[in-house]
Amino acid sequence: MNKKSIIFLVLALTIGLSALPVAQAERYGRDDDRHSRQGRDDRRGPPGRYGERGRGVGPNHAFYRGDRLPLEYRGRQYVVENWREHHLSAPPRGYHWVQIGVDYVLVAITTGVILQLFLGN
Repeated sequence: MNKKSIIFLVLALTIGLSALPVAQAERYGRDDDRHSRQGRDDRRGPPGRYGERGRGVGPNHAFYRGDRLPLEYRGRQYVVENWREHHLSAPPRGYHWVQIGVDYVLVAITTGVILQLFLGN
């Protein structure tokens, strides 16, 4: 093989392999920024009542693990201080439970990223 053929082959492989993560992200419906999932559409799950990922929390069941909880739900009035009475586990350091309707989410205090869901009725 001559030098031009090797360079072409390496370039083609590099371009081909760099497209794989993008293709996988599109296949699984992931965004570049996994924490900003505003404007979800029906392509993110198969037919069914709540889609592929199950039922989310919040008024439209739109918040899932890994999402960032909107600022409107990060106020002190939503924080669950008496988590034992709500039959919730102790939150790890840096997290607290937030109640949204009948659902609870374990949220990182500083970032608002949802770690765990506890679905009510």
